[in-house]
Amino acid sequence: MFVGAFDAGWEGHESATYKMMRTPRFERGRAVIEAELKACVHAPQEALRRLDERAEGRVEVYQDTYYDTVDGTLEARDEELRVRTVHGPEETRTLLTYKGARVDEESGSKPEHETRVENAEAVHATLRGLGYVPAIAFEKRCRNYSFQARGRQMLATLVRVPELDGTFLELETQVEEKHVPAALDDIRTVLAELGIGPDDLTTELYTAAVKAHRLNETARNLVRKCGYWRTGNGPVVRRARQPGRHFLRISAPECRRTPR
Repeated sequence: MFVGAFDAGWEGHESATYKMMRTPRFERGRAVIEAELKACVHAPQEALRRLDERAEGRVEVYQDTYYDTVDGTLEARDEELRVRTVHGPEETRTLLTYKGARVDEESGSKPEHETRVENAEAVHATLRGLGYVPAIAFEKRCRNYSFQARGRQMLATLVRVPELDGTFLELETQVEEKHVPAALDDIRTVLAELGIGPDDLTTELYTAAVKAHRLNETARNLVRKCGYWRTGNGPVVRRARQPGRHFLRISAPECRRTPR
């Protein structure tokens, strides 16, 4: 089965390799853009087979922590600050990454500045000391493929996030900003060769999807525990049972009325 083939190899490892493109992040002082498209994969076994024909997959597990200011300044500016520790079969590496605001709205491609750090705990402590706080942390289970296509070095990553349904495919290459449109055209061509069409593409961020999932889980737990319910298309509401008590409203689009 796909799940077994996808997950095989990472469980039980204390150390790992890390995902990194061989292309440098800077060229003569200019930032390199991570031209990338992300898609929902509806036939994971077929995508896996086609990728295995191009390169050998590297099974890796990412532990991602995204930082922001207390008031969410980075998110408001469409910027990202991430510490990623990657586990695989050989060693462990930690990467500190900053992504600027997107330069292409359709794909969400961003300038990326990334460096390896030797001490994960030290970099977490440094960011906290500078006033940043963890905004969200989650795990990604990945199978990475590096290969040449259409004259470019590309990195394809099959992704499963334990908290989310489905499988995702990311395909990226590193280019200067002026070459982003051409690079994205090449990425679309390769995706088509992998069985991914335009309707499969998505720009939803993992961070947003995980936050939404956790919010819904919290609301469902309240439903089970306290008898909250949803009214129409509005938020979850629990009717006050005693005089003077207030209503409690929680945004939870998946909740339904639950008898106590």
